[in-house]
Amino acid sequence: MSLFLPPFPENYLIRIDEISEQKADDFNAPGTLLHSYSFNDWRATVLPPFRKIASTKSGMVLLNAFRATGKWTRIRPVWKPECNAETSVAPTKDTVGRYYKAQVLFDPQMYMSGSECYVRRLKVQPKPRAALPDEVLFHELIHAYRDLFYLDSNHTRLHGGLKRYDIVDDFFAIVLTNIYISDASNRHSSGLRADHDGYRPLEKELSNSFTFYQSSPQVLPLMTQLIKENDYLALELSKVKAGCNPLAAYFQNYRAVEALSQSSLAKRREVLIENLRVPARLPMPPLPTVPEATALEAAAKFLGDAALAILKTGF
Repeated sequence: MSLFLPPFPENYLIRIDEISEQKADDFNAPGTLLHSYSFNDWRATVLPPFRKIASTKSGMVLLNAFRATGKWTRIRPVWKPECNAETSVAPTKDTVGRYYKAQVLFDPQMYMSGSECYVRRLKVQPKPRAALPDEVLFHELIHAYRDLFYLDSNHTRLHGGLKRYDIVDDFFAIVLTNIYISDASNRHSSGLRADHDGYRPLEKELSNSFTFYQSSPQVLPLMTQLIKENDYLALELSKVKAGCNPLAAYFQNYRAVEALSQSSLAKRREVLIENLRVPARLPMPPLPTVPEATALEAAAKFLGDAALAILKTGF
């Protein structure tokens, strides 16, 4: 007797949904509609990053962690004139009674070679790290996982050696995504990401499981916080063989990481990075505007003719 499983990725309580919530007048604003293809086309581009994540040990740890929560997460298209993905707490029910607590807005095409967003990103960072579609999705899923526990609202600004990570939650998402990127079972990755500042590469002297603690004396207490808040995910990820796995180092030799976090390099970075006079995030060139007619045509593919009539008439 065969065991029935819901379609991937729904067997991990993650649903690829169709339409992002949007005010009708947003469709009429130049540049607000990034999609010019159907929902099925968009869904077809979302599935490969999921499969890539599922092909790795760290990815399966994360997906199994989602399933263990018993709570649904949805992935929806991006409808904003920004080359970015985002995640939020979004408590809602769908028509068949699924209750969602987290939502990810994600379009893999933004991160594919040759796309407008890809070209813009290269102008800021010639070799962007953690910017492949599966890497971006993994990053956003970390935010979503924490959202399921209402933990991803920690927007406390970081300072000192971690200033460029911006906030605590982005620090966690970047560190865990670096585990995925350096996972020995991950056959293709872009390289370790330094912080939240334009997909920069992580410095070589900070790029292994132990030396990462020299980024700042703040790293150790933050890792302790992450382990307390997401113990299941943290413990399982600590078992993954990866080139940069600070969780593995934490459990293997706490005294060593404690010493590294108080090293002279960690203390120097705490002063030097804090005093760097650079913008927290480098500005990206603006997206080209999209003519209203083009935006409406693309909206029709997602919403249908009846909705298009409403957008045009305002009724």
